[in-house]
This record gives sequence, C-alpha cells and structure tokens, in this order.
Amino acid sequence: MRYRVLFPSFIWFLTLVSCGQPAQKAEAVAPVSAQTSEKTVSAPAPDTLPRGVVIKQVTCLADPSTGYALYLPQTMKPGKKYPVVFFFDSQARGTMPLEKYKDIAERYSFIMACSNNSKNRMDAVTVGAITTGFFKDVLQRFPVDPKNIFTGGFSGGARVAIGVAIQDPRVKGVIANSAGFDPRQEPMRKEVCFVGLVGTEDFNLAELKNTQRELNTNGNTNDLLLFNGKHDWAPLNDMDKAFLLLWLEGIRAKRIEKNDSILNASYKTDQKEAEKILHGKENAIVQASACQLMDLYYTDLKPVDTYREAMKKIAGGAAYKQATAREEEDGKNEQAQQDVYAREFREKDIAWWTQEVQRLNKEAQVTKDKDKSTYDRRLLAYLSLVAFMNANAALNQQALSEAAHALTLYKLVDPTNSEWAYLSACLAMRQQDQTTALANLDEAVKLGFNDLDRIRVQPEFQPLLNDNQFNELIAKIKPL
Repeated sequence: MRYRVLFPSFIWFLTLVSCGQPAQKAEAVAPVSAQTSEKTVSAPAPDTLPRGVVIKQVTCLADPSTGYALYLPQTMKPGKKYPVVFFFDSQARGTMPLEKYKDIAERYSFIMACSNNSKNRMDAVTVGAITTGFFKDVLQRFPVDPKNIFTGGFSGGARVAIGVAIQDPRVKGVIANSAGFDPRQEPMRKEVCFVGLVGTEDFNLAELKNTQRELNTNGNTNDLLLFNGKHDWAPLNDMDKAFLLLWLEGIRAKRIEKNDSILNASYKTDQKEAEKILHGKENAIVQASACQLMDLYYTDLKPVDTYREAMKKIAGGAAYKQATAREEEDGKNEQAQQDVYAREFREKDIAWWTQEVQRLNKEAQVTKDKDKSTYDRRLLAYLSLVAFMNANAALNQQALSEAAHALTLYKLVDPTNSEWAYLSACLAMRQQDQTTALANLDEAVKLGFNDLDRIRVQPEFQPLLNDNQFNELIAKIKPL
C-alpha cells in the first residue's frame, strides 16, 4: 500500500478555560505543592518565587504532570499587574526563549512563561489540554494583567500560539517565529496584533510573507521581521522589536502605561536607522520598509508625517512597483519549486537527489547573488523538512523501504541534523538490527540529540532499556 505524508494542520481547535484571573543567572525550581486540589488551591503570593531568574519548572497545581518555565521581571511591584507572553517551543524547551529574551522582559516589564510539555508530534486534543492548564495556572497564580495577554512560539510552537490567538478572545497579540498561517481560512480578530519573525534561509519565509499580505488585506496591525539565519528562534534585537510593537499597541489602546524613557529611546534609534536608509543606496523596498516601520510603530505617539509622505513617493515610483512585483513572483516560483520537490520526493532515485543537492549546495556557496544563495539554502531546508515528514510518516505506517529512502535523503540534505540519525536508529530496530540502531543512536547524540524523555518512551527502544551499551550512550545526553 502506498503511504501518505501527513502534514501538520495549521488549525488548532483549542477551547481555553476562562480564569478568574549579560551574565547568565542560575535556573531555579519553584517550591510549589503538587498535592493541592484545583478547587481548593489559593494562588500563592508571587513574592515566594525569585525574580530576575529563569525558573525552570513550575508545576501546574491542577495537573502535576505538566508545568512551565517562568520569568518574573525584577521590576515587579506588589499590587500591580503585568503583561504576559505565553510561549510555546516546538520541542517543549521551556527555558529556551526565557533565557534568550529575559533582558527584553525586563525592559518592558513583561512576565514570560513557556510550556515544558507542548511540542511537535502531539495531537490537537493533547495540545489543547496542555494549553488550557498552562493558561489557567499562570493567570490564577501570578499578577497578570488580563487586558495584556500575548502568545508566542517557534515553528510548530508558533502554530500553537497562532491557534490560541485565533480561538481565545483575551489574546491581544501573537509573536510567530518561523511559521505563519492563512488568514483567509483561519480569520484572526482585527484587534490582534501579529508579529512574524523569520530567517532569510528559513523554508517558511514565503509562508510568512503570504501571511503578511493577507493580514494587510484584512486590516490587522502586523509586521514581518526578517533576520539573517535559518529555521531558529530570532536574535535578541529582532525579538525586542516584536515586543516593542506589542507594547506600543498596548499604549495606543490605553491598555499599557506609557514609559517615555523607553519610547523616546526606541524612536530615536529607529529614526536614526530610517534616515540612514533613506539617504543611502538601499533599494526601494528597503526604503519603503523603513518608512512603514516608523508609521506602524509610532503613529499617534511620535511625529511620522515625514515618513508617510516619503512612503507615498516611494510606492508611486516604478522601481518600487517593479521590485514588489518581482518579489511576489519570486515567492510564487519558490512555492512552485517546493511543490515540485514534494511530488518528486519518492519518484526520483538517490543518485538524482545526490546530484540535485550537490547543485544546490554549490550554487549557494559560489554565487555572488545573495538572494539566489539564500533561495538555494531555503530549498535545502525545505527538503530537510520533507525528508523528515516522509520518514516519520513511513515509519508510522510500517513502510520501511520508503522510510529508508527518506532517511538516506534526509542525511544527504541535512547531515548535521541529529533527527536523521535518531529516526535511522528507530528504523534499524524495526529491522531487528540492534548493532546498526546503536551506532545511529550514538551518531544522533554526537550531533546534539538531547530529548531524554522521547528516547525513554520510544517504543523501538524498549527492548534496550536494560542494555549496557544503550544506557552508557543515553548517559551522555544532556537533558533539555
């Protein structure tokens, strides 16, 4: 029987329960009880938890099997409520975004929390239950301003954050890192501010550009921030810009108290950059983007008329019209090429794919055209995703020869990714080849595989739980 690749749905049907409610710092574990009933628990005072440090695990009182990482800003004051960002990481790495962005939380006085349970490969019902408990626990126990609730996430976690923002009327903004959605199929309320972040080599770049176009049509306040990089959490400066827009929108809506010091400093920095671009040699699209940023971020808060007029002039010019048309056409062509690769994935043999991957790698390295180089790298990243999806689907459907083909291509296109080696170990166990399985698992660990929970519950590895070589190998893994 021919197997089918099961791509993840963009829609999460989540019913959320309404609530009444520079130097690295050491992680802390929250001293909370896991025995109290949901109905009888009283919210503990936030002063019992440390501020200014990433708390690795706060256990949900209603469900002790779930929890989240938490960051409470040092600037918190008794009796005051604060905005919150509920983060979701694709691999349930709760501390990842909090450690990375804690300085931003301090700057804007935001609480941050990230689920330690929600991750890729979970069904929507499970994710919905985790998210419901996550929201309810944070909102009941900490001084969150119910008028300033935001969601954010990376990759599959961004899709969860988007789904929550669509379903839950309390959410006022979403930060979608490396994944978008189709607003025509999943309408988002106009009052929700959307900020997308994506690397120039990310296979989801075209998707997020399409998301931005549709949100512009729908009238949603939104921005798309591009950074030099691949499919990963955004750099600090870019994420700071995402928080800034949510913060400024809150000020405009009179949900957040204005801080003139932060506002003036941000405006001065962005104004300086905009003037540099407008008086430099940047192309029309870059100049237009600089003007749009000033208008989008600072309307009703700072003078922006000059940039509106400059934007009208640029947008009316032939250079801008040609550049935007070319950019949209390039996006369509990239999507078409991705579709071709998806269709040909199982039709072409490894020899053909080896030649194609070598061509893409060579072009990406030798071309002097930066756009062409990043285009080729995005196609390689897309092939990595397709290989993973096909390998995973084939293994789930016991199509072992198809899984072997997909994993051979996965290794070819993305050799430093630990996932091809991990799935190859699963395949070898299905084929009753323990020696090869352990060798592939060892390679996965060398490449950075570190999901101990996953490896311990993986059905294929259950026969190895008492094997000395297996246990020596997983002892090398540094937990998430």
